[in-house]
Amino acid sequence: RWAVMQIADDRVVARGLVLDLDGLSGNVLAGPRLQRLAVSDGEGEFLHIEDLEIEWNGLALLSGRVDIHSLVAARIDMDRRPSLVAAASAGGNLPAVRISRLDVEALRFGEPVLGTEALFTLSGEARLRDDGAVAFEARRTDVVGDRLLADLTWQAGGDIAGVFEAELAADSPLAALAGLSGVATSVTGRLQGRADRGTGEAAVTLDGETVSEMEIAWQDDRWSLDAYTDATRFPPRLETPFDASSTARLAGSLSPFMLDSANVEGRDW
Repeated sequence: RWAVMQIADDRVVARGLVLDLDGLSGNVLAGPRLQRLAVSDGEGEFLHIEDLEIEWNGLALLSGRVDIHSLVAARIDMDRRPSLVAAASAGGNLPAVRISRLDVEALRFGEPVLGTEALFTLSGEARLRDDGAVAFEARRTDVVGDRLLADLTWQAGGDIAGVFEAELAADSPLAALAGLSGVATSVTGRLQGRADRGTGEAAVTLDGETVSEMEIAWQDDRWSLDAYTDATRFPPRLETPFDASSTARLAGSLSPFMLDSANVEGRDW
């Protein structure tokens, strides 16, 4: 434990961020616990974690793997967005990462992050590298409101499948970020295929009315999105640039990912 504190405490990590560790106990190679972990930038502390418990195989680092059985935190507070220094050029490969269980009892974002203070719970799991999976669910707990859920799996050179669901309350800070203040919003999506080709679909519902439906496709290093939007179903209190129904097609390259063509109602932009 002493060696870890000497190496990691007050250590400058990526993008000029500084770690501050307090109250380290337990076996650092199997089940370390921290009373508090804080992250600071040039303007001071912006994020801290309380009562962090990790069950992991520390020796897996010797083979280039991060193998975490359980990562549990009583509370994470992010008071503001960090001020990051310019990134140096990166090299090498990312390690294989597995987190079998992630639980955060209280995840708080300060007003500068989302526009209003908000409190969530977070749970999930992740396995990152050639074959992988990411699943998480976040729910707002201070008021009846936001819920985010995502589940994505992939195989190296093989199948990809995923689903996404988002429910945003009318007074949600996330809805405000999306320009949908005062409107109850629901977004659902699904994709399936392989790394080189596949399809997906998504829908947007505002105040219980489906206002937009989208189809997504990718193949031969190209992607496309076809969207149908019915502005006549938009809530009256939501101002939109559309007078009626419209169709749009966006397309571009995958590598690098970029938009290179847009057609709305038969007109190129």
